[in-house]
Amino acid sequence: MVVEAQSGAETLRIIPEERLDLIIADMRMPEMDGCTLMRNLRSKFYGVPVLAVSGSLGAEDLSGYGFDGFIDKPMGLDQLEALVEVTLQK
Repeated sequence: MVVEAQSGAETLRIIPEERLDLIIADMRMPEMDGCTLMRNLRSKFYGVPVLAVSGSLGAEDLSGYGFDGFIDKPMGLDQLEALVEVTLQK
């Protein structure tokens, strides 16, 4: 099942209501960027794996934030499926 949020702030509101196995966060979102979302997630919901998605930043730009993986835009479905599978197996 997929739960969609339109912003980082909405993601933080949804998490207590849903049992999420994985979060895929775009780095450019309204109200809160992906890095700010990540800081909030790690302080409140440490165990949830988070994948970063960006077309303007690289994995090296996000290395200090604790993301569990990185997807470069545009992303292929095969790449997304493989990274989700590897991340959930950890």
